[in-house]
Amino acid sequence: MAIADRVREQVSSFSGTGAVPLTTVPVTGFQSFLSGWGASGSGDYLLVQGAQWEVAAGSINAGGTSLVRTAGNVTAGSSGAGVLVNFTGGAIDCMGNFPAAKLTALLRTVKKQVFTSSGTYTPSAGMIYCQIECQGGGGGGGGIAGNVSYLGGGAGGGAGGYSRLLATAATVGASKAVTIGAGGAGGTGNVFGSAGGTTSVGSLCVANGGSGGGGSAGTNSNPTGSQGGVAGTGDIAAPGGSGLNGAGFNNTTSGNAPGGNGANSVFGSGGIGAMTGPGVANGNNASGYGAGGSGAIGYGTASNATGGAGAPGIVIITEFCDR
Repeated sequence: MAIADRVREQVSSFSGTGAVPLTTVPVTGFQSFLSGWGASGSGDYLLVQGAQWEVAAGSINAGGTSLVRTAGNVTAGSSGAGVLVNFTGGAIDCMGNFPAAKLTALLRTVKKQVFTSSGTYTPSAGMIYCQIECQGGGGGGGGIAGNVSYLGGGAGGGAGGYSRLLATAATVGASKAVTIGAGGAGGTGNVFGSAGGTTSVGSLCVANGGSGGGGSAGTNSNPTGSQGGVAGTGDIAAPGGSGLNGAGFNNTTSGNAPGGNGANSVFGSGGIGAMTGPGVANGNNASGYGAGGSGAIGYGTASNATGGAGAPGIVIITEFCDR
């Protein structure tokens, strides 16, 4: 849409609701619509004929000889109660214009709201549109059941998914519930870690939690790393990364094998797989937001161990406001 300074023409006689025939001759000190808007250009205009007036969006034809008025484009008002004015006749002043209503809708500030616990998102005053980012909770690492004759490690937890949405103020409305997905707890013994929780802003933007890592019976088995959270809802909806497998050997002389690493997320690092000599070691917790916990490890002992905890999710809302 064209915005140009000093666009003004005067037409000696016009009536009705149709296109205004332009002269292509500007008022002294101004420029014509053809010069200011260009051939077939469009923009906002002001028409004044005595007490009658109209502020709206329109376009000119290729030759710049007429200003096309379109019903429904009178967004800034008119003397005809907000519709195209049926001008009664006589000279009419035609000017390029930038409505005050559009000026107040210009972007002026950028604000941010961050949620690390569940609550309610209430848009800031003047929010025009916002970018919503959701990170699902990470899954917990798998535990291990101790066995004096074996070495084994649990699998790492999966990362939560990530979703992003660009939403207008009208789409968000007065407020939206925010739910932060919890990080999954690590499993103890031959038990899977818990899945991470789902993070969401209403139903607009949703990021699912990662799965928990597999547990180990402390035998010659390799628990499979868990899947990341499946893709959720948003303009961009990415699944989370998968945790790494655990390890197992049928003796205690094969060296030191770690538990599986937890998966990294967009906002955090997965727990590093536990390692130990003879004995047990719990898995390491994830750091940041949405990453998975690592698997535990047991080495020639009957004691159980617990996988690391996954990290909770987060919501980040960046607001673009007119004040």
